[in-house]
Amino acid sequence: MGDYNTPAAIRAWWRPWMGYVLAMIGFSWATVGFFNVYFSWGLPRAVFNQHSEIFVIAIYGVPTILLIKDPYQKRRLAVLVTLVFTFWYLVPTLWPFEVDAFGSNRPWAATFPGFDVPGTWTNLGLFVAALLFGRRIKCGWMNTCVAIKETAGAPFRKHTKRGTDWFKLRRIKLLTGAIYLSYFAVLFMPDSAFTRAYFYWFWTIMITVYFGSLFLAPIFGARTWCRWLCPILFGWANVLGFYRLRVDKDRCTSCGKCEQVCDFGLPIRALAEKNPMIRTTECMGCGRCRTACGKDAISYYDVRDFVREKILGQDPAYKSRQPNLAAPMPVPHLDHSTIEEMEVVGGERGYSSGKSSLAAHQ
Repeated sequence: MGDYNTPAAIRAWWRPWMGYVLAMIGFSWATVGFFNVYFSWGLPRAVFNQHSEIFVIAIYGVPTILLIKDPYQKRRLAVLVTLVFTFWYLVPTLWPFEVDAFGSNRPWAATFPGFDVPGTWTNLGLFVAALLFGRRIKCGWMNTCVAIKETAGAPFRKHTKRGTDWFKLRRIKLLTGAIYLSYFAVLFMPDSAFTRAYFYWFWTIMITVYFGSLFLAPIFGARTWCRWLCPILFGWANVLGFYRLRVDKDRCTSCGKCEQVCDFGLPIRALAEKNPMIRTTECMGCGRCRTACGKDAISYYDVRDFVREKILGQDPAYKSRQPNLAAPMPVPHLDHSTIEEMEVVGGERGYSSGKSSLAAHQ
């Protein structure tokens, strides 16, 4: 529980397995709720419905926000939970309305927000925004699948698989992404038995794999879906658009702290060696690597930085707000009295050798 400010009263009786059990209860509630509606299981819909995942995020989100240490993550998670609860529960419940979509063959009307439904204008509009600011505009701040992993799934963050071999598995998303793109083509086909079967099996397979991936968290960490399976194209906006994860190689000491906290297992040092302006579909802009870096060597780059640096010719924003670590440190004048004081304060840390050296020099 090192990432959280856990009260002593809780630490006294809390055991790690309790977090795992609570996480699995939350995952199970979200899964059964959605399947109960989609497959008509017949369970009480007052408890198990399409909003079960949102309830899990809200219920588990409150204690997570209160206990988390990092002020930036505390704010980000508070915004994430609030926006998810607002967009996916309050608005559809209190003010439901359909979202327009292109294509002549739509399997059903999409209810707002419809961010993940191919062809809706909210889906396309958010993708354009992601081209400008990166996928973090969705995945970092208002995404249900991220929210449940960072609230109920928080205990499994330490199980994240890291290393270049695990990073290579991201290529699986080339296949799932191709399937996702095929959805757009089917939208323009005439209605037929084939298109109806396609839409049914597309969503059946996608939601089954998504909810099933939650239960792999004890083995692979909470991000199995996001890292290797998610077909949604917002990650590609990172590569096609302006977004970059920028590493200042003059400040970076290659300590590896950034990689230790990345839930996507990004090999940041290896990527930065090839190009300090890292383009990758995986980065969701959570900010954990920036916080962990003790040298302020990591920053984000998006359309605002492009305008500032390429068009207006200004220095990068991170250089103006951070100290110049390359500047020479002032060297104090040392005399006999100074060294005597250093001996008293430093004890056995070897300052006496400095006195001997100065005496020998004189």
